[in-house]
Amino acid sequence: MRRVGLVVLGALGLCALPAVQAQSSIYQRHDLLGEVYQAASFAPCREWGCHELSRTESGVTVQLLGLDVRLKLSLSPSGRVMGMEAVTPAQGRLNTYWSRLTRQAFGLTLTPQQFAGCFAELRGAQASRVLHGGGGEHYGVQCFRRSGYQGIRLYFDW
Repeated sequence: MRRVGLVVLGALGLCALPAVQAQSSIYQRHDLLGEVYQAASFAPCREWGCHELSRTESGVTVQLLGLDVRLKLSLSPSGRVMGMEAVTPAQGRLNTYWSRLTRQAFGLTLTPQQFAGCFAELRGAQASRVLHGGGGEHYGVQCFRRSGYQGIRLYFDW
C-alpha cells in the first residue's frame, strides 16, 4: 500500500501525490522551514547579521546581531531546518518581528496583535501556548515564556 501525503483538487479532478512528492513540493516554496541551513543564505542572517554560538549534529544556535534575538534551529540529517525557536529577553517587544519571521518561515501571516494576545494569555514564569497548528495545517506556532525569556517556536506539525 502506498502512503499518500497530499490530495490535490485541480482541473483534472482529484489526484493524490505520494508523501515524498508532497514534502518535496513544500520544500520548493523557499520558506525558512525546509531550507538547507547555510548562514550566508539564511534570510534572518542576511538581514540582521548573525554569529554562530554553537553547533551539533542536530542543530545550530545563532545570535542575530541587529536584534536581541537568539535562534535555535533544529536540523535534519541532511541539514534542512525542521524547527526554529526564537528567544529574546522577556521585556522585549518584538511582536512585529515574530509576525515577519513566521511569514518567512512558512508563508503564514499572523499579526503582531495575535502575538501580543498570545503572550498576554501566558500565566506563570514558564508557560507556552499554541497559536497555530495541531489541526493538520502542516506547521505549528507557539509563543512561550520561561524565566527571563520569551519567544516563539515554529515547526513542522505533521
